[in-house]
Amino acid sequence: MRYSYLPVIIFLLVAFADAAQLEGPDVKLQEHQANVSAIRQTVQNEQVPAQKFADNTLQSQNNLSSTLDVEVTSDVYSEKDRHVLYCPRGNYMVVRNRIYLTGVDLDKVQKVEYLLHPTFSNPVAVSEDPTNDFEVWIWAWGGFPITATITTKTGQIFEKNYDFSFKTKFEEAQSKRIPQMMECNDVQ
Repeated sequence: MRYSYLPVIIFLLVAFADAAQLEGPDVKLQEHQANVSAIRQTVQNEQVPAQKFADNTLQSQNNLSSTLDVEVTSDVYSEKDRHVLYCPRGNYMVVRNRIYLTGVDLDKVQKVEYLLHPTFSNPVAVSEDPTNDFEVWIWAWGGFPITATITTKTGQIFEKNYDFSFKTKFEEAQSKRIPQMMECNDVQ
């Protein structure tokens, strides 16, 4: 689809003409020519930069509206293991948490980078494993926002934000009577 910049050009030229009338002879011809040159370059290239929106819509020149139907979520246990791992640390307890994706478009995902809290020794966790829903496991004791940068197989990039809190998931596991086990071998 070709974009028509003619209305934009006309608007800008009229605006420049109006400004020239208001400012009189003080208008610098060089600035005006630079602005017109920049507009021409934009029209010539017809490149509209990609824009990401809060609803995870990506808009670009070749793909005017593309969405990715996946969400970031977490659990304190996996259905396979069916137990919660915890480890005492001073006055608090850390819990092993599974961060992963759900949704109908999982088959379109190639890689996920989870941006964790900056206090983690490695605050970026990466998964390229679709067999486990692009999961990563972390040890945590509190809550913090996670930003997931999702790269699709076609190279599109989406960002999803997730407010991570192990407390709610831990309470859900307790209500389901998921067994708890103390495990401190791989705590970071």
